[in-house]
Amino acid sequence: MFDSSGVNLHTRIGRDSRTVVLFVHGLGGGGYETWDEMPRMLFDSVDVALFDYASGLRAWKRRGADLEAQVSRLRTALSDLQKDHTYDRIFVAAHSLGGLIAEVAIQRSLEGLQESPVTPIAAVLLFASPRAGSGWASIPAMREFVWLKRLSKRVAEIDEYYSTHIEGRATPDADLGRFFMPHYAVVASSDSFVNSFSAGVGIPAQQRLPLEGTHTSIVKADSSDYPQVQWVQRIICEVIELRSFVEKRCAQKERRLPAAVIVAELRTGFDGAPWELLYHEVRDQLSSSSVSVVDSAAYPNVPIDILVVIRSAGAILQKDHAVRDTLMRVYAERIVDQKKRLVGVCAVGEDHQKAKETLFGWLPMDAEGLFYIEGASDDDQVYTVITRWMQTAIARNSQRMRDGSRLDRILDLAPDPYSIPGRNLL
Repeated sequence: MFDSSGVNLHTRIGRDSRTVVLFVHGLGGGGYETWDEMPRMLFDSVDVALFDYASGLRAWKRRGADLEAQVSRLRTALSDLQKDHTYDRIFVAAHSLGGLIAEVAIQRSLEGLQESPVTPIAAVLLFASPRAGSGWASIPAMREFVWLKRLSKRVAEIDEYYSTHIEGRATPDADLGRFFMPHYAVVASSDSFVNSFSAGVGIPAQQRLPLEGTHTSIVKADSSDYPQVQWVQRIICEVIELRSFVEKRCAQKERRLPAAVIVAELRTGFDGAPWELLYHEVRDQLSSSSVSVVDSAAYPNVPIDILVVIRSAGAILQKDHAVRDTLMRVYAERIVDQKKRLVGVCAVGEDHQKAKETLFGWLPMDAEGLFYIEGASDDDQVYTVITRWMQTAIARNSQRMRDGSRLDRILDLAPDPYSIPGRNLL
């Protein structure tokens, strides 16, 4: 049973969790019935809340649900989870129409906020939600269809707000001018109500999960082995880690800018997400009040001081053309750069020694002294290698830092006339 709030919150005695997953069902669904055993599967590790509202046949006598009222109730529920229950990581999992209701409620919660881009709403997980509407809702049989029809006014308003104000990419290099709230989508292969385009539009490809199943079966899971359950668990861990990186970047942004900046860049493969996290962690650790190690994405037109290339030993030993092409491209850039940048290439895996030999064989003889090539068996060693390379880049540029402000060079600022020797004051 649900009370007038429409929310049931489940917590474990003795567990002080800061994370909760809020489930929002779709048209005609129910707080528990829609999701089957999925909330129970997640309850071992996080708290769980379920939101219930009458819609579809449950609201047939009223010709459907008053969705604005449900948005208001859900917005209140989000506020209560933050303020009364002190959750600072709320993951919203929404099915079908519930996705539209959730996104409007989140928008209303965020409007007017001028705080950090990291809010208590951590991520949105959409299950077959019609982000571009549904052709099935073309006949206005119920009030809900006004929202659900293709390219409805409500759908357009949601898209405009989220594309402008929400950073939906799951990346540590987030746009700090937007609210950091990664969006994910499950797309059903045999969905008769929401096509694959509508379910995934606006969601990065790597943040979509295609599943065999129908519009309703993809939210049914009675075992922790189900891919959607494991997917949600992985997202929770990933987003919590990403949020900590973004929070550090926000703290750095608020601090006074240092006098010197080292520009770094990472290049890796499709499996490089864990190494990117290590790379950004090393940058943060080595940045101080006197020097800041920034990623090249922040200064796209500035020469790079250190280029870090990380690939798996397995891909190198398989003589992956993509890996070799990357290395040759880096070599060509290093020559054009007139040997100014520091380049480090790391092979990761048990066979990293053999992979290093392969890398040496790919590079021309005149590359000696231009590249550092190292191997690492695990992530701890990768962290050590990146740290050593970045410390070398800082030491290599120490004289330049003493000679003048790196920020002035980057921003191409005119020198202060009062700081130029021999300049007479007016």
